[in-house]
Amino acid sequence: MNLTQKISQQIQDYLNSEKKPLICVVWPTATWKTEFAIEIAEEFSWELINCDSKQIYKDIECITWLDYDELKWTKNHFFWIAEISDKSWTSAKFLEEVEKLIFEIYERWNVPVLVWWTGLFFSSLIEWFEIPKNSTNPEILESFKNKTNEELFEELQKVDFEYSEKTHKNNRIRVERALEFFLSSWQKKSSERKNNKKKFNPLIFCKNIFWNKNLENSKNFDEEREKLYQKINFRE
Repeated sequence: MNLTQKISQQIQDYLNSEKKPLICVVWPTATWKTEFAIEIAEEFSWELINCDSKQIYKDIECITWLDYDELKWTKNHFFWIAEISDKSWTSAKFLEEVEKLIFEIYERWNVPVLVWWTGLFFSSLIEWFEIPKNSTNPEILESFKNKTNEELFEELQKVDFEYSEKTHKNNRIRVERALEFFLSSWQKKSSERKNNKKKFNPLIFCKNIFWNKNLENSKNFDEEREKLYQKINFRE
């Protein structure tokens, strides 16, 4: 997978217009996104930042399907830095550490290349919303245990109807988090992102994996999807 002249020109145009450049590769899993990000980093001698919560941990290459040799010629960060037993790598910690790193990279007159497949890690940085460092309150969570999904959802509707409109009542984890957030901060989860300004204007590379997708021919779509499923299943 080689960088095309079109992609290289797109990157150059972006660099000419952006003072704080951030390159992001956000392809789906099992579609060679890390390979593409490495090519960019090597081509321009930039620094690669892992944004996959699994690749932070050591000794689970069989899950992440990433070979050490793939990265040996690239300056990289947040790959295989924590023990499996280390539970401190929350989204809040990632957001804090990666922002600090990005500005350190700028001080080196270099460009960070972010490669992801953990949505909250990525969106917390790009959309820039606050994540409480102490994001769980055991007492509040304990009070939810004896309540049904319907009861919790009704409480959420009362305190944050806007967020409840985007959440299914049976998505208990999201409902509990939204309620916990409100009861801990007396702020609505729905307003969490509205008051924050973006710190970065990234160049984001997305990939439609269904190259042969044709709205008039669902067979091609199904065949491409099945190929992806087979590739993912092969990793297990």
